[in-house]
Amino acid sequence: DGLCLGKDYPSAKASEKSFEWFAPDTDEYNVTIYALCGMGYTTLYSAEPVRLCPAGNCSGAAAYVAPAPTPAPTRAPTPTPTPAPESGSTAVVETVTDVALGETGMKLSFEGVGTDRIKFRLSLSAETWLGFGISAGNEVSMTGSGQGTDIVTCAGGEVRRHWVTSNVLPSGGGETVPGSVCEQVNGQTSLTFERDLAAGGGSRRAVTPGIEQQIIFARGSDGATALTYHGLGTANRDGMVIDFATGSTSAPAKRSGEAQLYLHLALMSIAWGGCLPLGVAIANRFRAKPAWFTWHKRLQITGWALQLLGFCMAV
Repeated sequence: DGLCLGKDYPSAKASEKSFEWFAPDTDEYNVTIYALCGMGYTTLYSAEPVRLCPAGNCSGAAAYVAPAPTPAPTRAPTPTPTPAPESGSTAVVETVTDVALGETGMKLSFEGVGTDRIKFRLSLSAETWLGFGISAGNEVSMTGSGQGTDIVTCAGGEVRRHWVTSNVLPSGGGETVPGSVCEQVNGQTSLTFERDLAAGGGSRRAVTPGIEQQIIFARGSDGATALTYHGLGTANRDGMVIDFATGSTSAPAKRSGEAQLYLHLALMSIAWGGCLPLGVAIANRFRAKPAWFTWHKRLQITGWALQLLGFCMAV
């Protein structure tokens, strides 16, 4: 194994070396062991041969009567492991058809392509644009809770891939998806595309069969084939948790809005229950006072500002 033995040689790397040798499963053999060591390309050292005689029936110099060997266990061939995909999952993508995507009317089908790719197909009985994305975080979010979402859209007869990090309409056109199909005809829309399981880059999300992950989806109104803002409500956009190895789905956590709800309630109550009606009352009852208009204006402006903030909390 490249280690010359012995203490008498300057280049020796070890004084002894142990080797394991599996003998044939029989007592009828005569085996002689030779220890050889090469030095460079011109010198070969050889130790005195050692003869193994389990049955004790051989003779000669350096004969060694070894005890009968214990039969070695049969060793099964070590299988060559299949490299795990970059997605971090070793599970296989299942073939699943017509998974209902919430209340949007969209249906999702998918299947594995080889060991490292997946094919998606979305369909909808309406002629409009479609969007489908691999998201992150613990709640339904277009931005993956600020971590980014890998979205593919079917709009205007084209399939585009977008990396979305804010709640705005994707800009810049996105990237083309080779081999994809976007059909918006005869009151039907379908989106078909393939992609690697691995993320393949920083602005991408991996598909992880065997590990649950969040997906989001959205659609436009009937007849809106170009990419536009979707409407409010789960009939237009939603999300779910899915395992692409089994097709099992579950509802994700809803957007946390308790604090925003209380702020909306408080701001609207102050605006509509206090500032705005009080400003109207001052204008109606205190016109004889010189400062009535100043207080009326201040209260109306404050009320309008508070109601706008309350509206933002609701959205």
